Amino acid sequence: MLTDTKAQIAEHKGKPYKVYDSHGLYLLIHPNGSKYWRYNYRLGSVQRTLALGIYPSIKIRRARRERDAAKELVRQGICPVQDRRERKQQNLSKVTNTFASAAREWHNTQQWTERHAVKVWRSLEIHVLPAIGNVGIATLDTRQLLNVLEPIQSAGKYDMARRVRQRMSDVFDYAIAAGRAQGNPIPGWKALKKPPRVQHFKALAMDQVPEFQAKLAIYQGNPITVLALRLLLLTFVRPGELRNARWDEFNLEIGEWRIPAERMKSRREHVVPLSAQAKEVVNQISPVSRDLVFPGSKPGKPLSDNTLRIALHRMGFDVTAHGFRTLASTALNENGFPPDIIETQLAHLPADRTRAAYNRAEYMEQRREMMQTWADMVSDLAIQKD
Repeated sequence: MLTDTKAQIAEHKGKPYKVYDSHGLYLLIHPNGSKYWRYNYRLGSVQRTLALGIYPSIKIRRARRERDAAKELVRQGICPVQDRRERKQQNLSKVTNTFASAAREWHNTQQWTERHAVKVWRSLEIHVLPAIGNVGIATLDTRQLLNVLEPIQSAGKYDMARRVRQRMSDVFDYAIAAGRAQGNPIPGWKALKKPPRVQHFKALAMDQVPEFQAKLAIYQGNPITVLALRLLLLTFVRPGELRNARWDEFNLEIGEWRIPAERMKSRREHVVPLSAQAKEVVNQISPVSRDLVFPGSKPGKPLSDNTLRIALHRMGFDVTAHGFRTLASTALNENGFPPDIIETQLAHLPADRTRAAYNRAEYMEQRREMMQTWADMVSDLAIQKD
């Protein structure tokens, strides 16, 4: 039998030769001095040879273990060479048959509008592919998929979690039909957290914005109310944040409205980038009060929430002032803006407070661009009165 010392000192000759160990294992030594482990076995009437690696990278003890494993396969009537070839193919399939590749194929088979197709793929890019895109689709299990959905739910995005769950399920159904997966491990609806009951605020639809702006332009009420509603539409802050706005919070030179922490629901300072249209509205407001931008009828008091609600109803809209946030959020999401940027501008505080602080600073330029785009969208929808 061979030892590591014997294998090490075995010298090369003018032609290949073998140094035998035991039970079919031997070292094949080439004229250039390279040494290869080989195992000869017989399956039926055919003798075959299995390569076990290069010495000294593969030591004798490991070579013997590899030989013993191959011997067990032979005992079971399995060809070790064929078994290795099949395992290599399976490993290759795991690399190429990923969730991302199956998702792309599924996505390409759908007959959606281009706009909807972009939205669907974007949701997978943001929420799914970073976690499991490079994982073999046939190897994924329910726990891994729940791990994809849980962060979405923890952020309070329950509708998005359900949409993402359905899209992942559709990808698995496609993969099963294509022979790329055996089953659909997607968690059932009951595995998802139920969203908390929330108060829904009636909101304008995007196709109502032209009519709203036309009626607002001819509204006969207090001009301060008209300007407040215009600024609310352009900034989509909470109505209370708008009504209590103070002049020292605005810096029109740099185009920012800084709402102090004590006036924010999140108890964190919130910066509203002002579009060109928003700055124009602020410039139209006559500073009747030294402090309040939108003073009410009572001295020292801001415009009341009821004033905004009544104005909306008088114009024929059964909506709330808070609904402008829903209007903007829906439209911006549909136009492909990243959800994190939209949520940051809405001053929705993520569960991770460190990430919240990072987002406020990191997204400022994107938020400026988004707010100007939103203002341009609103302006484009305005009905010009003859």
